[in-house]
Amino acid sequence: MIAARLAKLPIDIHVVGVPEGSRHEIEAAFRGSPFLVVYESITQTRMPCVITAGQSFGEMNGGVDGIVNSFLSSYDSSGEYVQARVKRAIQLECGGELGVGQCLAVGTAHPRVRTLLYTATMRVAEPVSDTLNAYLAFRAALVQAAKSDVRGVASPLFCTGDGEMPVGRACRQMRAAYDSIVFGNDVQRATWTDFHAHHRRLKAL
Repeated sequence: MIAARLAKLPIDIHVVGVPEGSRHEIEAAFRGSPFLVVYESITQTRMPCVITAGQSFGEMNGGVDGIVNSFLSSYDSSGEYVQARVKRAIQLECGGELGVGQCLAVGTAHPRVRTLLYTATMRVAEPVSDTLNAYLAFRAALVQAAKSDVRGVASPLFCTGDGEMPVGRACRQMRAAYDSIVFGNDVQRATWTDFHAHHRRLKAL
């Protein structure tokens, strides 16, 4: 079932809210892929789904998370913030902690952006520049998008704020996450040597 849905990739992927000064590096990393770098705020997106790069406990009080929380909550007549929905999903589906590299789909009351993909790029806000967290988290978000039959997403860069990951490295990890789904190994046939070689290539990005 999931294999059939993953076969629907590529979906439309808009990378939003990127720093203008890193334009060349960002566009080079995503060239030849469905990623479209859009120089606008995530609140201006026309995509039906937004990805946010969060942490394990669903706090959405600052940075891109804070913007997304306010943006997606503004149409909820109950007055409930989308953060409350995220925390409830983490409690019910993950026992109170969303692991790094996991993603949950949460419905919203927004008339255009009906789905939020909340992805943990770090357990708590801290530097993760020397990790594969952007790769792991974005790969999880793409898999969740496929499971949810989402055909278009808007996403910020992962791990470049509190995570302090260089923009170029974050872009290359996110591109590698996409490539790993579309062109990835057959885990039923690949060997430990294949997996280890892939891991080394990721760490060198």
